[in-house]
Amino acid sequence: MITLFAHMDKTQRMTLIAAFATVTTVVVSIGFTFLLLTLILEARGTSETVIGLNAAMAPLGIICAGPLIPLLAKRFGNLPIAMASALLVAGSILALKALPQIEWWFFLRFLMGVGDGILFALSESWIVRSAEGPSRGRIMALYACVVSIGFSIGSFTIPHMGIEGWFPFVFCAGIVAIACLPLVFVKLEDMDSTSGSHLGFFSFIRLAPVLLTGIFVFACLDASTMALLPVFSLQHGLGMTEASYLLGVLIIGNAFLQFPIGWLADHYEKLRLLAICAAFTVAASLVLPHVINSALKWPVVVILGASGFGIYTIGLAVLGERFKGASVVAGSSAFAAMWGFGGLVAPPIAGVSMQNFGPNGLPYFIAVLFAGYFCMLIWAVATKRRA
Repeated sequence: MITLFAHMDKTQRMTLIAAFATVTTVVVSIGFTFLLLTLILEARGTSETVIGLNAAMAPLGIICAGPLIPLLAKRFGNLPIAMASALLVAGSILALKALPQIEWWFFLRFLMGVGDGILFALSESWIVRSAEGPSRGRIMALYACVVSIGFSIGSFTIPHMGIEGWFPFVFCAGIVAIACLPLVFVKLEDMDSTSGSHLGFFSFIRLAPVLLTGIFVFACLDASTMALLPVFSLQHGLGMTEASYLLGVLIIGNAFLQFPIGWLADHYEKLRLLAICAAFTVAASLVLPHVINSALKWPVVVILGASGFGIYTIGLAVLGERFKGASVVAGSSAFAAMWGFGGLVAPPIAGVSMQNFGPNGLPYFIAVLFAGYFCMLIWAVATKRRA
């Protein structure tokens, strides 16, 4: 692991450490509040429709933040808006407890999404720009591993602290506030004014449609499995504990398999690797309904998560390879917006699919989505287009 950073100077290493710390606090806050607020609303007797709409406010905030991030970074600098965003997220979390009315929660979760989207995009851009050299893919894989594990922390801590009182809100806000501390080590401000062309958000979308489509389909997989894989499992007769473990295995399993995917991205053509990951995701999705009541379900969900998340890992490596300097901020902003868009639209569509085709509608939805992306990649390879 140490050899990954051997070719870097001190500034690059400190920037990576700071960026990893920042993005960890962001994903912990997103995963933590998603579960905490859902449990609180459910305990209040809130309808599933309202719970779903309320949860969608964070992805909506991320989408809305996307086009603004390159402009804000150019106008005010990365560090000031990152610090302000961390304080916005922490303050919004505390305000959720102080203002428990559901009407306020729609507005506050939107603000959280805006702040998280900015932090996510900036941290990701710092990591991509610092991960120069022959180990880029593996560093991106390490980043993907951290993100995946961070999303799962809320599931392991909330059952022990409960959902009552101020403590869970203060705990989560405190974690986010810690993100302000390592930001002082980030030293990439000068690169923004000298490196690369200053692409805008929408210009980047036109330059990298294949790459951003991959981020979108990954986000759809991520959001739909987080929301509905337990429901799929329960409707197939699994118990609550086993259904929860299935989601946990998907998350943790794909986290530890990102490193070999990153190694492959360092040594082989990335567009073909994206196609292989898409194909494995389609295959695992189609197989899952047939093995859900056997021990084979465990390796299948690991393959499903690893191949689907691998598209994100390889996409980050492509971003760092093709774009430099301030253009990476535009790319990371587009990544964040596509993640938010996928998180916004995928669960409702997957839910409709399950209503029409039963519990297997979830893996069928994933299979169709990734099959479409696989066809797009085959076309890109055949026409020698860039990812």
